[in-house]
Formats: sequence, structure tokens, C-alpha cells
Amino acid sequence: MKRLMCVWLITVVASRVLAAEVWEYRVSSALFGTLGKVTMREERTGKQYHITAVAETRGIAATLTRHRKYRAESRGIVGTQRRHSRYYLYEVVDHKKHKRDEYRIDPKAKKVIKTSQRWKKGKPEKKEQHRLDYYTDRDLASLFYDLVTAPTAIRSGEYPAVGAEKSHGRVRIELPDARSAQKERERLQASPQSRILYILIDQKGGKQRKIIAAVTPQGRLESAYTVAVPVVGVLYMKPR
Repeated sequence: MKRLMCVWLITVVASRVLAAEVWEYRVSSALFGTLGKVTMREERTGKQYHITAVAETRGIAATLTRHRKYRAESRGIVGTQRRHSRYYLYEVVDHKKHKRDEYRIDPKAKKVIKTSQRWKKGKPEKKEQHRLDYYTDRDLASLFYDLVTAPTAIRSGEYPAVGAEKSHGRVRIELPDARSAQKERERLQASPQSRILYILIDQKGGKQRKIIAAVTPQGRLESAYTVAVPVVGVLYMKPR
């Protein structure tokens, strides 16, 4: 009887878990070749979602950054129109330093609590916690998936996002005109049906990072590139 109940429980749980969709990309430049890889995946259990994105440096990029690795994670609830985040993590690790920022999102109190931790050579250097001066239940990872998986719903404008404090909590999305979009498709070698979007994120010193992305009608990132990357110039991301 216990074995039967165990089998039944496993069957019920498995029926509510959708197979994780995994996207893998190669990051490269024309001058230095392969510089890294990016792996993104989303799992669904009932109305719960779990997004993870990992970027690992390779080649000269790994040498220059002490084999740096980036990781983002988002957990929350899938709504009727978009994802509603409850937890967001952004982590950067190399052979010398470790940076970890965690965000806990409270929709009832309309607040986001950020906990930052820093380590150097394995030893803790700093830990602090504070409340963000803005509220949203969307983070950078969930916003990215919302945009990519529903390309027909993308509109130009500013989108609030946890993790975007340097740009006052907002990410700007722009849709180019038809002529500019076609030029970007040719540069990215993207399909004629793909939709082009510009993702603009403010950085230190008043600078702005511009990411040009091609999204398929089926809701998948086809390819992307960004310009003005120090040392390497243009950085491309394409399926592996």
C-alpha cells in the first residue's frame, strides 16, 4: 500500500512539472573567437516558474577575468499575462572575488529587500541589507523571458525591473523601424520572420549598454549582439 501511494504521489507531481526548456548559446567576437557560453532554462511546476541563466567565460575572456562566471535566478508565479517574481538572485564568481545579490519581493507589503554579500579569496568582506526605493514584482530575468516568449506583445517603452538599480529600476525597450530591423537581421543572420528589439541598460559613468536581439515568432531568442565591449569590440551570442 505504501509503495502504491508513493508511485501515485510521484505520478501526480510529475504531471505538474513541465520538462525544462534549455537554450544554449555561444558567445564570440570576430577578433578573439569563442569567449564564453550561456545556458538558460525555465522549469514550470503548476503555476510556479524557476528561471536560471548561467554565463561562463572561455578563452582569452576567461584569462582576463580569472575564469569569471555569472549566474541569475528568478522564482515566482506565472500569471495570465506575465511572470510575477518573488525571488531574484544575481551572482558573479571568479578565482578571487565573489559577489552575491539576493532580492526578496513582497507583493503584500509592496517592498523589495536586497541582501548583498561580498567575499575575497574565500573570506567574507561585506554583508548589508536594505529596502529598494522602488517596487515591482518583475526582475531582469523574468522580464527577459516575458519579452522573448511573447514577441507579439512587445512594445517600446520603459519596463520596471528588480536588479536594474543603476538605471533607476527601469529597462528601456525600443523597436526599430522596418528598414533598420532588416539591417539587424542581416547582421545577425536571423530569419526574415524574427522580431528585432533593442534593450537599453544604463551603466556606471552615465554610459549605456545596448543589446540588439532577434526573437523568433515561436518565442525564442534566435541571436543577439552588443557593441562597445572593452577590448573585444562587438560581442555576438548565437545558438550552439
